[in-house]
Amino acid sequence: MAERLLIPQGVTFAGDLGDKIEPITKQTDVDIAALKDDDLTDNTISNIYYNLPESRGCGYIAAGLVIAGTTDMTQVGSGEPGSDAVRDNFNGIILKVGPGKGTIAIDASVFGTKLQLAVRIGLGGTPTYASENARWQTYVSYNVPEETYIYIYAVGSGNLVRGRRAPEVGDDALFIYGITITPDTDAVATLTPDAADDDAWYTLGGQRLEAEPATPGLYIRRGKKVIIK
Repeated sequence: MAERLLIPQGVTFAGDLGDKIEPITKQTDVDIAALKDDDLTDNTISNIYYNLPESRGCGYIAAGLVIAGTTDMTQVGSGEPGSDAVRDNFNGIILKVGPGKGTIAIDASVFGTKLQLAVRIGLGGTPTYASENARWQTYVSYNVPEETYIYIYAVGSGNLVRGRRAPEVGDDALFIYGITITPDTDAVATLTPDAADDDAWYTLGGQRLEAEPATPGLYIRRGKKVIIK
């Protein structure tokens, strides 16, 4: 039997206010658990906008952000954070990246069997879908010519819970525990030719590692970026 969602007392919710999102141009780590004592009423933290209204079974608990409601992207209008269409129809997370290439790493898990993580680069992009039986890391690359919104939300199938209410025991839900956005940086180009030719591993900041990294993330080897999952 799939593990079920248990909502403890003390749940707090982000609300629907929204604010302007500044583009992410350097590595940004969002440790969701570390935000539990922060004021989320402006819905904007570390260049990320949350629209997780309690009325659609979404919110925040100690372990992460809960997305228990699915999103139909055809209903979000311009997709502008804080707009009425996003407020009323989008359940999830929106961030803005600057022009160029980069990688988004999402630490997530699913409770129940009916939901998947969806990541969309811009409104017209083809979503990347992911779901596993346990907690997992999803890596999504982007390459955009201008500042672009990234939409992270849940899609589902089957007989999902509908209506405007708080999450309850037995709900299917997507949990987001953390997000790392890593744009391409000049640090990659600063590696010396010798470093680019050898078999050593380097951080994105150019620091040489003693062995192949055991922690999931982006690294440099032989002058190229490598994803460790």
